[in-house]
Amino acid sequence: MKRYYFLTLLTLFSILIIGCSGSGMMPVEPVTPADLPASEPASGRETDSQCVLWGIWNLVFDPVEMEIVIEPVRNVEAHFNITPMIMPPACDDCMELVVNSFDPVTRILDVDVTLRNPYPINGYDVRGILYTNDYGHLLENPDDWTKLFETPGGQSLNPFMAFAKGYGSRVFEAGAEHTSNYPVSIPAPPNYWAITFAVTASWPGNCREPYRIYNFNIDGELYDSPDSSADVSITVLDWQYDVNAVTLVAPEITGQPFTAFTQTSGSDWELELVNEMEAPFGEYTCRIIATSENSGDTALYDFVTIEIFAVTGPVILSIDPDSGEGGETLTDVVITGENFTAPAQVILEEIEKDDIVATNVEVIDPFTINCDIELP
Repeated sequence: MKRYYFLTLLTLFSILIIGCSGSGMMPVEPVTPADLPASEPASGRETDSQCVLWGIWNLVFDPVEMEIVIEPVRNVEAHFNITPMIMPPACDDCMELVVNSFDPVTRILDVDVTLRNPYPINGYDVRGILYTNDYGHLLENPDDWTKLFETPGGQSLNPFMAFAKGYGSRVFEAGAEHTSNYPVSIPAPPNYWAITFAVTASWPGNCREPYRIYNFNIDGELYDSPDSSADVSITVLDWQYDVNAVTLVAPEITGQPFTAFTQTSGSDWELELVNEMEAPFGEYTCRIIATSENSGDTALYDFVTIEIFAVTGPVILSIDPDSGEGGETLTDVVITGENFTAPAQVILEEIEKDDIVATNVEVIDPFTINCDIELP
């Protein structure tokens, strides 16, 4: 492993005045959200979040030398209102990059990023944002996504990893250092220069928008048949306990631009997801948006995968009991098989005789049905 150091754009004054609160998938509006006016200046969103920019750089990776060259990004200073006072040399070891590995087949670059706070003041919700772009740079398994400090000409949503996640209020204490691992998908040459990386923090307290979206779960299976439904749940955390809206963006499934979750208890939110559009089977990448009372238009974002299954006909493997006397009612008949979905009918057919329609039919799971059968 090689270690590479570079200057972090930090001064005590800057901290006081600037602080921040797969493959084969079908995208559902992944990076063109309509939830924030395009005309809104970036500085307005950062103010809503209580977010400050600690620094922004271009990273150039050399796979032969296994080196990363760091270049400060100068052309966005006016966009982010970075003042001339935030200039090196302020700290010569405030950020450290350790290249762990690079897989030339998967093109995954594994890097540890270590940050050190050299000043006698705490920061909160320190995040390392990796900017997505048209070349294909992408952070694998990010904590969440944000619009904060989006770069001109770049994508509007960008993934980040948080630092000091194991500490109360995610406080980055004075003199402390913390490390986060970054597995980054790297495009083919010659586009290594396009990696853009920024470090942000919140000051004087935590960010005002939600700080974590996780625990996405689908109870049951969603099918490509009309009006198939499944219950969806998710957990959203906020330091001020004032999350006011959680929204799913999945118009190809729901037919609506936004579908609202309902708060069930504490940090948990749920919705009934209905395949109104009869979307075909496959995996869909959908967006979650979470906002808080005090965060204005600033939101936290995440992407989730929703799988829609193809409807296949039921297969009956056994019936127990499978016989009885004429006039007898067989109760609690157990039918085993595959692909059972509710609601279901059980009908016994016999040539040249009336069908026998079972009663009290209950689909226990995709493999079991219970019912009663009255024999003529």
